[in-house]
Amino acid sequence: MPGPEIMTAPRNILLMTSTIAPKAGTFALKRADPADRLNDYVKALTFYAGETRRGFFDALVYVDNSGHSLEALRDAAARAGVAEKAEFVSYEADLPVEFSRYYLEAHLLIEAMNRSAVLRAAGEAAIWKVTGRYIVENVAEIVRTQPASFDLYLNLRNSPERVVDFFLAAFRKDAFWKTVGRDIEDYRTTEAGEKILRRKIDDGAFGELRIVPRLVRTPKVFGVRGFDGASYGGLKHQAKFYLRAAANRALPWLWI
Repeated sequence: MPGPEIMTAPRNILLMTSTIAPKAGTFALKRADPADRLNDYVKALTFYAGETRRGFFDALVYVDNSGHSLEALRDAAARAGVAEKAEFVSYEADLPVEFSRYYLEAHLLIEAMNRSAVLRAAGEAAIWKVTGRYIVENVAEIVRTQPASFDLYLNLRNSPERVVDFFLAAFRKDAFWKTVGRDIEDYRTTEAGEKILRRKIDDGAFGELRIVPRLVRTPKVFGVRGFDGASYGGLKHQAKFYLRAAANRALPWLWI
């Protein structure tokens, strides 16, 4: 099937990661029912398709590593009027499931970079990776306010622990292979890969790459969290958003 038609070199590409039908025993996963997860993905894709139609993304790439049919996602893209800008990749990963989901997602990203025609031709475009079941409501503002120059753009937090928020991150194609796509077996553990990646960044493991460690805008996230089934749309999580957004403006050094 031909890939999406992009008339000019893309500046911003959205990459949605997906595991519609996780394998039994996947580490720390409560939101496991494929029907529930597919519904989450369709809702999120419909939202991001709207942002693509509005011009904030030049292309949308959806990659699923469970081998599940993507017909419902293709239909959603068509209904949203972005079928010609959307590329869908489905394959079945052959990986152990007892390690952290970051380990599984990092492998998915490697497969995405290798399998997607859009990503292989990304050039210097900003590739915005989003965990595909989550809706980042203010993603357009985050894209609009991105730094003029970066290799890796993400959000680091110091409290309550030193970690990377990896549900949303942006990178250049070449920089991916020097950061997230490098030393992948270092994440073959039950420790959260977001903590390991943070230590690597803190230790200067990525040399002279231009890493911007804080998003200009605080992401406003909606969706059901995978490991415990909690809702990011609940009052507790929305209160955290407003607290973090206020701190990001008034106390930008706090990193909460």
